[in-house]
Amino acid sequence: MTSWVSPFPIRSTPLALETNGELDMESEKIINLATPSVGTDAVTKAYADGLSSPSIPAVGFSVDKDGNKNNLTNNLKVTIDLWRSVGATGLFNINNDFNETTGVFTAPVNGYYQCNANIRIQQAGSWVKLYFTVNGSASSEFGEMIIGNGVSSDYDHISGSCIVKLASGETMELEILSNHGASTTDVATTSQWSMFLINTS
Repeated sequence: MTSWVSPFPIRSTPLALETNGELDMESEKIINLATPSVGTDAVTKAYADGLSSPSIPAVGFSVDKDGNKNNLTNNLKVTIDLWRSVGATGLFNINNDFNETTGVFTAPVNGYYQCNANIRIQQAGSWVKLYFTVNGSASSEFGEMIIGNGVSSDYDHISGSCIVKLASGETMELEILSNHGASTTDVATTSQWSMFLINTS
């Protein structure tokens, strides 16, 4: 067995290794590194991995309306239901956390969620309001959006976005309220809605 002898003497003070600007290890490893104390110290892979940003799970959905929601009841707030995550390119529903039938998203993890909605309205009437609603509570509405007085009698849209903090198990849905008198107001099939986890909490 061939023994290896360090070319450097044992010393109590740090060793200064002079190079021409490059240290070629020829594919060998540097081992037994101490815990770094200054920014220029070499570190182990385990130490560097520990400094990496925490992994953020992929959570969210992007859907469009699966058929019109016709004949909204005058001055009655309702959830926009019946969405789809298949058909159009780019739609998705990770782990089915969004219930496409009821229109309710249930957060699987604590975190901050980006919410976006682009809702097409047909026969808007006097005005239409759109709400991001947490846990189905009127006290937890985010970003009331409204169109009215002068909108197209046939087609218009409401767009909005918000960032909301949800705990695991809390819900988010889109609600709509229309004042249209005797006319008929519909949510059209080209409406889109998406949410995505942007960071955990």
